[in-house]
Amino acid sequence: MHSNKTSKTSGSITSPAEFSNVVGLKPTRGLIGNDGTIPISVRQDIIGTITRNVKDAAYLLGIMAGRSEYDEMTWNIPRDQALDYVKFCKGTDLSGISIGIPRNTFEVDNDYPVSAAFEIALQSLSSAGATIVDNTDFPAAEEFTKLNEQVKGIVRSSEFRRDFSRYIQTLETNPNNIGSTEDLIEFTKTHPEEEYPERDIGKFLWTQAEGIDVDSDKYTEMVQQERYFGGLGGILGAMEKYNVDLFAVPSYWGIANDLAAKMGFPVISIPLGYFPEGTPIEYDQGLVVQAPGMPFALTLLTKAFSDGVLLEVAYAFEQLNSVRNREPAPIKLPVTELRDVQHQVGKI
Repeated sequence: MHSNKTSKTSGSITSPAEFSNVVGLKPTRGLIGNDGTIPISVRQDIIGTITRNVKDAAYLLGIMAGRSEYDEMTWNIPRDQALDYVKFCKGTDLSGISIGIPRNTFEVDNDYPVSAAFEIALQSLSSAGATIVDNTDFPAAEEFTKLNEQVKGIVRSSEFRRDFSRYIQTLETNPNNIGSTEDLIEFTKTHPEEEYPERDIGKFLWTQAEGIDVDSDKYTEMVQQERYFGGLGGILGAMEKYNVDLFAVPSYWGIANDLAAKMGFPVISIPLGYFPEGTPIEYDQGLVVQAPGMPFALTLLTKAFSDGVLLEVAYAFEQLNSVRNREPAPIKLPVTELRDVQHQVGKI
């Protein structure tokens, strides 16, 4: 089993999984305890996995899931919640499962390779017996899209200021005496190993400029707004209206992933295809995000504690399409496996 365990607030599991041509699973918030993780938002942060295939993700989820005395959100796990997730990786028959396509949450370019691959993926899922329900639009998608990025992130930035300070207080040792986000910013700016200003601290500064008091009425109002956009105005509203079990979107486009993150809902990304030769190279903050041979993913998402149906559909799609077997020659091959360093664990 080849895997990496990481945490996700919005895209930090599925995005690197996509670019690495592997499977990224962000489970329901509260299914795994967040004990000891450095927070952005305790309410929104989720521990998940990056694995070579879907079944490995199911194995790890079963091992890590469960209640924790240090994370009160884990006590919301339903008593009838099955913790054997491998049982959902059972074949390729998706009869009885309905998949919604919320077209108003992402833009489509019919000449774009990801768009074409996504439509082929829907045909594959339909051939496996799934019912594809098109245009399962999120009721308030347009309204949410019109919000500026500061408004969309103001709750998270406010929670970061509070949650980071609380986390720091739990440390047994704190050699640099960092006690707040202000201290963290100053440390980053004054220590050469942090490579400032080449390494951007814009998001840290944003928490100072845009954050609001988490004890204020304004904060409560903004949290309720997020729950509306992700709930009745988003994922839950569309699920109820169109009677679907989950949603599929191409890659990490659009707003669906953001809304799932705000609600603590589960998301999984599975390899879908590769950009063809001749694809223009595009950069985002110095990082290549599009180039010939780069992978892209199919993303599935659903409501809380329905992680099993994501694994079932993802596993079936993976078996039917074997996308990773068509992988172009990688730019850089990995040379280290877990077994190569296993004997060193006790020495760390």
